[in-house]
Amino acid sequence: MGAARRDAAEYVDFVGLGAKATSPARTLSTGQRKRLELARALATRPRLLLLDEVTGGVDQPSVPELLDLIRRLRVERGITVLVIEHKMDVLHGLADDAVFLDRGRVVTSGSMADIAAHGEVRRIYLGDADAAA
Repeated sequence: MGAARRDAAEYVDFVGLGAKATSPARTLSTGQRKRLELARALATRPRLLLLDEVTGGVDQPSVPELLDLIRRLRVERGITVLVIEHKMDVLHGLADDAVFLDRGRVVTSGSMADIAAHGEVRRIYLGDADAAA
């Protein structure tokens, strides 16, 4: 087996698709396709991964495993991960730091707890009319 095939097999195993390695991509579920996208990205040996709406279209039972995989990218592979996400519950436990934007304007930045407690974030994102602006 050539080096490229060995590397591909390693990436497919890392993302949890080893049992599906010979399956056509069109037969994979949305969550499995997200994992395949991650394996493809890993093949470039990145130091930084930009993930946009990583849980979009993924069934809810698969989300925790996908988030665990992203955490493993950071811990086991040392990859910096920048996540663009609208679901704050996805970011809790995933992000060390966050920046909240509204129409391209930085509203606030800090820990997820700080972001979630910020009055303007609550007003914009949650529609919390009682939050201080």
